[in-house]
Amino acid sequence: MDYRLGQFGPGISGSAIKNLIGGLNRDDFYDPTESAVNDFTMREDINAGYLMNTVDIDDWRFIAGLRYEGTEFEAKGTGATDGDFEATETQRKYHHWLPGLHARYQLDKNTQVRAAWTKSVVRPTFGQLAPGFVIDGDEATFGNPELKPLESSNLDLGIEHYMGRAGTVSAFVFYKDIQNFVYNTDLAGTGAWVDFAEAHTFANGDSAKLYGLELAYSQKFDWLPAPWNGLLIGANTTFSRSDAEIKGFDAATGTNSKRSIDLPSQSDTVGNLMLGWENDKLSLRVSANYKSDYLYELASINDKAHDLHVDAQTFVDFSARYSLTKSLQLSFEAQNLTDESYFVYTGQRAYNGQYEEYGPTFKLGLTFTHF
Repeated sequence: MDYRLGQFGPGISGSAIKNLIGGLNRDDFYDPTESAVNDFTMREDINAGYLMNTVDIDDWRFIAGLRYEGTEFEAKGTGATDGDFEATETQRKYHHWLPGLHARYQLDKNTQVRAAWTKSVVRPTFGQLAPGFVIDGDEATFGNPELKPLESSNLDLGIEHYMGRAGTVSAFVFYKDIQNFVYNTDLAGTGAWVDFAEAHTFANGDSAKLYGLELAYSQKFDWLPAPWNGLLIGANTTFSRSDAEIKGFDAATGTNSKRSIDLPSQSDTVGNLMLGWENDKLSLRVSANYKSDYLYELASINDKAHDLHVDAQTFVDFSARYSLTKSLQLSFEAQNLTDESYFVYTGQRAYNGQYEEYGPTFKLGLTFTHF
């Protein structure tokens, strides 16, 4: 097989593996531990209300609001310690007050400046909150139902300019002060997991700061002669920087330590470029989407060399839509045309941690709308 990382010799026969697995008795491979641990129940009730008001003063528009959210969370599941099962249950209540202030100033008919100060909250995913755990000797894997929601205070400032009937260009700067971000980590060698070789879970970071610049441009060239009047172009990019901090117990020194990191799962550069053509019946789009490498999983508090990073990726996609009638639309999508790989490296790109290829995906659809 010719992988990007090098020549790895003959590839495995997919059909032979399929035939081998197809001849096995699946009941012989039933894993009661994995089945029980991954069977859990969660309940999340959110009661919310908000007040807002809009005020226009000459060329200014101000929007002020306050949102309240009260959350009740419950998770029930099963843990397994060396084959012995036990029930787990977590119940929590918490609330958030989320104010926001937005301002818009109309410089002229086609140009406006926007500013905003907001507070926001993002809850962990159900997978991260999973209440089950598996402890097998000195290895452990578990979710963390005690995770706190990510809280962020946000500042945004930007300018937008509209060009003709279907064109816009904009530039925005942003700053986010984040608390309780969630990250993947291995707690082995720390705290209750000091004697473990592996202890994979999710944890809350202490604080993070994220700032950056967003640029966007889109235009339909409807003033050109046919067929060029259907031409579309769109581009946007975000440049950002982040600084986050984690704290933990270092078993090697017997002291509490802290480390500065990049915000997990945050690419410094993200960009999209779209070229298209459309008229009343046909719409065609081809797009390229890029994101730079990012921190995926942290090793122990003082083991930066074994942090996992996801390498940069560029995806090329194509889509087409054609209206057969007013109510019937045919669509086609082709994703990952260049067979972009998913490559995770340990510390440096020379050390492969995970390498996967998925190939392109094709979708054909027929949509009927009657209303």
